Amino acid sequence: MKKFILGLVCGLLLASASVAFAGESIKAVLFPAAIEVNGALAAAANGGTKILNVDGSTYVPLRFIGEELGAVVGYDAELKTVFVRYGELHLTDPDYAGISAGNLVLTKAGSDTLVTGQLQMAGVGNTANSVTATLSFYDDRNSCIGKAVISGKGFGVEAQSFSATGKGDLRGYASAILHVDAVNGKAVPHPVPAVYKDAKYGFTLQLPEYWSGKYKVESAISEDSGIENIFFTTRGGGIVFSVAVWPLEEWESQGDIVRENVRAWEVGRKGDNVFAVMMPGDMQYDPGNAEEAAEYLKLASYVDLIRTTFTFK
Repeated sequence: MKKFILGLVCGLLLASASVAFAGESIKAVLFPAAIEVNGALAAAANGGTKILNVDGSTYVPLRFIGEELGAVVGYDAELKTVFVRYGELHLTDPDYAGISAGNLVLTKAGSDTLVTGQLQMAGVGNTANSVTATLSFYDDRNSCIGKAVISGKGFGVEAQSFSATGKGDLRGYASAILHVDAVNGKAVPHPVPAVYKDAKYGFTLQLPEYWSGKYKVESAISEDSGIENIFFTTRGGGIVFSVAVWPLEEWESQGDIVRENVRAWEVGRKGDNVFAVMMPGDMQYDPGNAEEAAEYLKLASYVDLIRTTFTFK
């Protein structure tokens, strides 16, 4: 139903835009009307939201309807595009369980970028909480292209909207990382990570404190492709991620296909090699073993953060 209503409203908006572009005039009449969403009266509709009647059809603002349905709506004047985002909030900080963000909409704001989205906190009941967090944006080569700081006081178990500003144009980002800085005025500690150094290829990764004593490193070279995988596994042998060393020509021809099938990120290039962090395409733990599953999933929750630390010595 949500998807249908948003589609309908977008259709109405685009239809009206096409009429305007065609140079035709329309006659619209403002009229009073209440709006009820899932049995609840939308009070904001009585306080300034304009409802139009155009040739017998009712038009309401897309932003108003989107936000009432739990979506984030934004308009980029430069791109002449309306963006609607709704769904699971998938960005988390593994060092602070319970806070998630997502449904990001990035639009141009002068020379900078306006970042709007939603954030929620689990397990806090009806209390409102202040949160300061940083969103870091990365391109498809794993380089940080900018950051935006979220700061607000009304966050709780329901997803709440936020707005933040990032310097420069961040709209072409490939991925984003959430870092929770403080909750209710108290700084969130982030332990100093350990540095993993690869002697053969000369790269380093920062592994979080939680990983200490819980992983092994193994490597194998494919006889067919010549690709070497440096596997970071659990103590039981389940692959959490690997750093795959691809011949440049192979990656250029197959990289896009690989990324369509598994989670993979190019993280660096050196000589004729491309380095990619890759997640396994199948389950690497016993779902019937609750302790093993919990440890594996916790280790895996850090991979997004780990891959952004890849660098050459």
